[in-house]
Amino acid sequence: TDGTEVRVFNDNGELTLNANVSTDAPPGVVSIPFGWWRDSLGGDCPNALTPDGVSNIGIGSNAFDATVEVATLSAP
Repeated sequence: TDGTEVRVFNDNGELTLNANVSTDAPPGVVSIPFGWWRDSLGGDCPNALTPDGVSNIGIGSNAFDATVEVATLSAP
């Protein structure tokens, strides 16, 4: 549900965000817009979720292929 506080995480890091549910991305895909700096999210940014190294989909950047989990923290 829009506005639900969620924890987006993996072995590399975690973020706490408010969900915005949309049909713009396929089911199972999490999209976090670029341009969020480390201190704008209370200590981390989406880069905390991406692994070091070369992408496993051959594009050279891991910005587009980090596997994450999403857990609900609180409803709006």
